[in-house]
Amino acid sequence: RDRLPRAVDASSPGSHKMSSPTPSRRATLLMFALTVLVPAHAFLPFYAATLHSHRGADLRAARSGVTCGNRGPMGPRGLRGGGLPGMMAMTVGGGGQAPMRDILVAGAGPAGLGSALELDKVLNTGDQARFRITVVDPVSPITAFDPAKGFMYLIRLAGLMFMQRHTLMQSLEDQGVDGRVVKQEIFDTEGKLSKKSFSMTPDAQPSPYWITREDFIALLEKQVKLSPGGVAGRIVIRDGWGLKSLDRIGDKGAGGLTATLREEASGKEETLEPFLVVGADGLRSKVRASLVEWAKQDGGGAELEQRFDMLPVKSPAAGLKYKVLSLAGDFPLPAEAVIGGGGTPEAEMAYVMVSTYAGKDVRKETRLGILPRKSKDRRTANIITWPDHALFSDPELATEQGMRAFLRESYPQMDWDKAVKPEEIKRFAEATPGRFPDPQTTKGAATFLLPEGKAGVVLVGDALHAYPPDLGQGVNHALADVSLLGASLEAHNSLAAERPGEVTLHEALRAYDEEACGEAKALVRLMQIGAPWQYSQPGAWPWLAKRLHLVNQILRLVLSKIPLLGNRVFYPQAAMMSGSAGEISYRTILKRANQTTYAILGGCIAVAAALLRASGMAFGV
Repeated sequence: RDRLPRAVDASSPGSHKMSSPTPSRRATLLMFALTVLVPAHAFLPFYAATLHSHRGADLRAARSGVTCGNRGPMGPRGLRGGGLPGMMAMTVGGGGQAPMRDILVAGAGPAGLGSALELDKVLNTGDQARFRITVVDPVSPITAFDPAKGFMYLIRLAGLMFMQRHTLMQSLEDQGVDGRVVKQEIFDTEGKLSKKSFSMTPDAQPSPYWITREDFIALLEKQVKLSPGGVAGRIVIRDGWGLKSLDRIGDKGAGGLTATLREEASGKEETLEPFLVVGADGLRSKVRASLVEWAKQDGGGAELEQRFDMLPVKSPAAGLKYKVLSLAGDFPLPAEAVIGGGGTPEAEMAYVMVSTYAGKDVRKETRLGILPRKSKDRRTANIITWPDHALFSDPELATEQGMRAFLRESYPQMDWDKAVKPEEIKRFAEATPGRFPDPQTTKGAATFLLPEGKAGVVLVGDALHAYPPDLGQGVNHALADVSLLGASLEAHNSLAAERPGEVTLHEALRAYDEEACGEAKALVRLMQIGAPWQYSQPGAWPWLAKRLHLVNQILRLVLSKIPLLGNRVFYPQAAMMSGSAGEISYRTILKRANQTTYAILGGCIAVAAALLRASGMAFGV
């Protein structure tokens, strides 16, 4: 079973890369029908492989002594036989004064900074510091606020496990907003207020937290610098430096790897010969691009040559475009927000502004969504809609004057003169919209170099998988990858008593590859059926699909409460179960969702057969 031996203490107080084809309305209709009626591995044979049982020894007990450190379903399971193409045994460390080896982490987002913390904690143990970790990112500073990436992260269970392991829970609580209950105030065009509140976090789980992308990166960066590795100089963050190229030395990497780093401002270049490269550099990963190129150079048939190519699938949310608008932190709310007159936003509250065009003009209808944020210096509002919407295609709306007029006309309940600065409206109008990606992942997450295993390369986060933000799993899955990588290395750090302290890299990467790919493939499928209609996409069909989806959620929730059958035969809808990722695996969530679909269809067939039989008897047939 995939279960968590050691979860986050329940008493503890308490996510978009943009390159995908536009989904057609006809395709989304077919997509929705299939997601309701057909189980995942029947709909998409590619995913049948994700449900296979993993071979080999169970390594989940590797961290049994660490609170929340034993990954359970996020932890690796070793394999006997098989393995990755081009992998041979190699051990590093052992007795004596081994020279320091270099680890390169490309990307200083949550996955990259998390990797630095995890690798230093796992590999530089005791009094033997054997690895230098260099984190590079072309952005400088890495904590800079990018209006186009004004995302809010919801750190859920899988992310909370990582945070607790690295003593970051208090910082998260201080800087984030408790997201156990989502409280929402909705204002129509006349400023009339309606309220909603809901929770998708089980009572037994710790509270998730809302936190801005830049605040979360700053939190992780601070922890890196204060960690033992940061203080000792073993971890170095080089912002403003990017990975220019990653090359193999000799025939198929017989001599190891060489990485060329480039300083963005000056063009200065440096080289590094890393023992391990972690690709945490996003959907357009240069690390993964290198793996793709190497696989094609090495040949061996389509299966091996395409091992690191992304495999996208369709989703109703894929291809949606969005823009992020920065509002003043104290922007005035419509009058009904506070008894006796208008007020200013509360940190814990989410707000929705309904458009004048709602239900009237599909090309102009939008919805302004404002998520919770603790800091009062600004709030960010998202507009997410179809790619052919006027917001993205009308030249007039690419100008400050046109955009200001559009916002005033669409949202008369907002005082735009006080809510947004003129320069921000100009930036918003001229900004290139982002795009939700197709759910996608690769067939490979790691590789090892022949003939003597001079180095290894591993992918984490968006470099390995990318999704629309439907289930809030992007950053959490990235941190789960990091945890899995650490658990894999740690479990293979003491496989035999005669090799204490050795790292058997090929075994660790083999375990990581197997587990990470299985989890990513399952989550790709869950993204198709989870909550793709939540963005209030304009149009009659999306309106209907969203309500049918709600009926599906309610039906499965009710069935999951039936005594003896609930949580045995019937389970809640996939989006509701996704909050338990970290406690159970994505593959288990998908398996339960499919099982419930089978049970519902089987029940419907049985009832239909009984009715037909009864009607036949009534008419003497």
